[in-house]
Amino acid sequence: MILRIRPQAANELRAAAAWYAKERLELRGQFLDAMDATLQRVLAAPSSFREDLDVPGVRTARLQRFPYRVVFLVKGDAVIVLAFAHARRRPG
Repeated sequence: MILRIRPQAANELRAAAAWYAKERLELRGQFLDAMDATLQRVLAAPSSFREDLDVPGVRTARLQRFPYRVVFLVKGDAVIVLAFAHARRRPG
């Protein structure tokens, strides 16, 4: 599988990592490690993640330890990340 990250999602990831770095520098690395592990799980088996009932084709994967989700869809041989969403905030 090929990983593609939309620019807006990349901006969300950078902003979240910066916030964790501001809170405690080592949290940034831990957050990015957790995100990387989640992305690897998604790439290995994207169809194993729950599909959003309101938006067909869109799936989510939760990070361990951090309140974030990877929102993605699969097109052909690509996983397209639409958002790195905070799980406790409303979208937008």
